Amino acid sequence: KRDLGATRIVWLGDGLITLHALIEDPQLIRDAARAENEWLASEIQSVAPDRLVPAALMPMLSVEDAVGECEHAAEIGLHLISLPTGNPPGTRDYNHASWEPLWAAAESTGMVVGFHIGTDGGDQAAAGPAAPFSTTCRPRTAASTQP
Repeated sequence: KRDLGATRIVWLGDGLITLHALIEDPQLIRDAARAENEWLASEIQSVAPDRLVPAALMPMLSVEDAVGECEHAAEIGLHLISLPTGNPPGTRDYNHASWEPLWAAAESTGMVVGFHIGTDGGDQAAAGPAAPFSTTCRPRTAASTQP
């Protein structure tokens, strides 16, 4: 059993916000996630693999893209995938069956699934990092939770 006392998760939450709130091109999102994850593995995790656990960025506009990047992240030695706390634009809630392939991929590759607070999209990109809490972390409405 691994002692996690000195381990640090490296979250790059703003990347999730930027990818899904500001970029509409799915190929560009896939390429950006792939490039960042390659960088995380080679430049962050490789420095102290016993202490640093970078959270892999996932392209979340399609489940298939997320599955592919989850598998790639595992192949390059990352251990954690980072998902936004709110479902990305045009997708269903995470409890919908359409996400099952991602949960299965995470399980089969041994990847930990992490959610970083404040990455629910929406007003964050427009409001910026200095926005008040009520703007960036607004509660979900009943309409946003419908299947």
